[in-house]
Amino acid sequence: MLKYITRRVLIGLLTMFFLITATFFLMRIIPGSPFINDDESVAAQKQYEQLEAKYGLDKPLTEQFAIYMKGLLHGDLGDSLIKKGRSVVSIIGNTAPVTMRLGLTGFVFSMLVGIGLGITAALSKSRALNNFVMFLSTLGVSVPNFLLAVFLMLVFGVYLDIFPIIGLKTPLHFVLPTIAVSLHPIAMISRLTRTSMMEVMRQDYMVLAKSKGTAKWVVVLKHGLRNALLPVVTYAGPLIANLLTGSFVVETLFSIPGIGSEFVGSVTNRDYTLIMGLTIFMGFLVIAMNLLSDVVSAWVDPRIKLDK
Repeated sequence: MLKYITRRVLIGLLTMFFLITATFFLMRIIPGSPFINDDESVAAQKQYEQLEAKYGLDKPLTEQFAIYMKGLLHGDLGDSLIKKGRSVVSIIGNTAPVTMRLGLTGFVFSMLVGIGLGITAALSKSRALNNFVMFLSTLGVSVPNFLLAVFLMLVFGVYLDIFPIIGLKTPLHFVLPTIAVSLHPIAMISRLTRTSMMEVMRQDYMVLAKSKGTAKWVVVLKHGLRNALLPVVTYAGPLIANLLTGSFVVETLFSIPGIGSEFVGSVTNRDYTLIMGLTIFMGFLVIAMNLLSDVVSAWVDPRIKLDK
């Protein structure tokens, strides 16, 4: 286990290095600057050059990259080029908790509803219920979350005026954005759970457990669910990483001051240091959650050997 985790951490660090390098150079080779320079007067040009020099943007790209990596090794992500006087660390510290609250709410909601629907569909003999789960799965995979978000806002926020549609100030504010980010995961989890549970229920050990007269719910929860959830656990790693790093469009539509909307704004404004900081933060979460998913999978199913 320790050998596997060490290898995955090293691969993760290498992946982070390539991610940082690619993001750094791609953002800088694209024409443009974070400092608008439409005024061609001598004074404006001089001010523009002073800003470039202040943030080191007048130096060669390789030198800029070396300076950034040196600061990164000391935990310094720099200051925002657009939001004067604010460090990238402080911006992430203010926006990450907002996105994480929404992400964790969406994750828990997706897991509970998705697993519940999948188990019910697998054990039920009702064709109507199975058709409903399959319809929901198809709908969830097909409909983009931004389109669902707009629909929910119009119907439940504007016409019916049941839920608020701006920010995340109260529990009611969480309802619509949580549904918007959860439909696709619910569809995937319910389909994975249903397929896996139907396969597990046909295994010999499950037939033996039922033949002993054990209550059906005990057989399902004690013997079947743990094995049936393995594909869900594998899917849960990337899912929670995606939810914790924010849904760019959903956060923007609901005016949620989280990482997603902050990232969109940083790209639009070409705020290089903020883009780099958010990329590093989100990349770390994705790598960490995938590693955690693999470790949990091995704990759920001891047949998985992580030392290979």
